[in-house]
Amino acid sequence: MRTYAYLPVGIAAVTDLATAWMVLANQPGNYPYRVIMLQLIILLSALLMAFPNKAIRVMAILVLTGGAAVALASIGMFYVPTIIASGWVLVRSERTDSDPGA
Repeated sequence: MRTYAYLPVGIAAVTDLATAWMVLANQPGNYPYRVIMLQLIILLSALLMAFPNKAIRVMAILVLTGGAAVALASIGMFYVPTIIASGWVLVRSERTDSDPGA
């Protein structure tokens, strides 16, 4: 199994922890449910990037980009590294699928 496909999941998990710390530091005792839902959606979409089906990977990167765009004003910028890593996994998997010698 290609271990680089799980890179976006690791980055998303670290980003979720940093986001939780940042929100709790600025809003003690008030952790919005919308942030929790966004974090779960981003984490699960990053996990779908490891799926071998191209259509699911494309859908996952669209959901990642949309989730970051929706939350851009508050915490969406934290997820830019996850989107970049997901794009890299998508391009890397395309290259290895089309060129078996790479």
